[in-house]
Amino acid sequence: MVVVLVLVVQARPGAPFLLLPLLGILGFFVARAWVTANTYSVEADAAPAELALGDAFPWGVRLTAKRDLTLATATVTLRCQEHVVVRSGKSTAHYRKTVFEHPYRVAAQRLQAGQECLVRPQIQVPPNAVPSCGGHSHRIEWTVEVTIPTEGFSANVRRKATLNIAAKVAEEGAPDDRHVPLKWLSSAPILSGRAGGITPGGVVGASGEKLRGVTVIGEDVTASLQVIEGVASDHGPVVAAGTTRELRLIVEAQEPVHCRGLRVWIGCRLSGRGVTERIELFREEAVWSGDLAPMQPVETPIRLVVPRSGPVTYIGEHLRCDWLVRVRVDVPIWRDRVLELPFVVTPQAT
Repeated sequence: MVVVLVLVVQARPGAPFLLLPLLGILGFFVARAWVTANTYSVEADAAPAELALGDAFPWGVRLTAKRDLTLATATVTLRCQEHVVVRSGKSTAHYRKTVFEHPYRVAAQRLQAGQECLVRPQIQVPPNAVPSCGGHSHRIEWTVEVTIPTEGFSANVRRKATLNIAAKVAEEGAPDDRHVPLKWLSSAPILSGRAGGITPGGVVGASGEKLRGVTVIGEDVTASLQVIEGVASDHGPVVAAGTTRELRLIVEAQEPVHCRGLRVWIGCRLSGRGVTERIELFREEAVWSGDLAPMQPVETPIRLVVPRSGPVTYIGEHLRCDWLVRVRVDVPIWRDRVLELPFVVTPQAT
């Protein structure tokens, strides 16, 4: 700051008149920092190492008064938000949307010099919320922040901590799969409004049994992702984070299709305002070679091993997480047929 002011004085003869407001602003902040340091000291709690959905934990600050002091009503706020970073050249834009917010109030207090007080309410993470996730550009962030207005010239107390909410929830699992939390799946609003040409299950397997899952109808090829054992939903098979699921992929042509074969990619697509990111479970590989013919479905097993951290399936304002089995019909010297079959990833019931 001093170097900048000296350069201004040297550059312009009338600079001392510009110097006075800058010195005034600098003096204000220096004086306020001195008064605050002699009014109170604050020690914030460390953030818990890892939390799960539905957990409760205490968090706040310990404040010690250095002189008689009145604290107004304190507010400790638990907040979850979407955070998308968009980079273009040298500029960076941040898009944020609050998904969940809950304030906890602590009554006003009068402290004498040397007296301590704790502002440490019990914080409750909702069980049907979205756990933390973080890519380079797309994130779900959880924070807890305390604000305590103070009297006089001293600065208000503000402290903030970042939380890591794991993709786990203390909830009984489904009868078909004890790891899938059905209450979370039914109460979380993140699956509403899902768009796309998706039809709930209903194809017949090679042995004649009715299978559950999703079917996507393409131009001349139909693909189905079916549940052999476990939980299915209108949005596809359901897999809990940190678990493994065996599925069946069925591809059938409505008319003869000359192609090299079928190639499959499995993973999560993080998209929204930022650059699309991918979490890969299964890199694209050939699962079938040769042409496709009507009434001759191609069936192949699909093994999903979902990371413990997820992320879970989510559709928000600036961010969405889609888990997909992407089927590509490799057509020589022409446009490939691509079909995307969704499946749902939930937190893990513990």
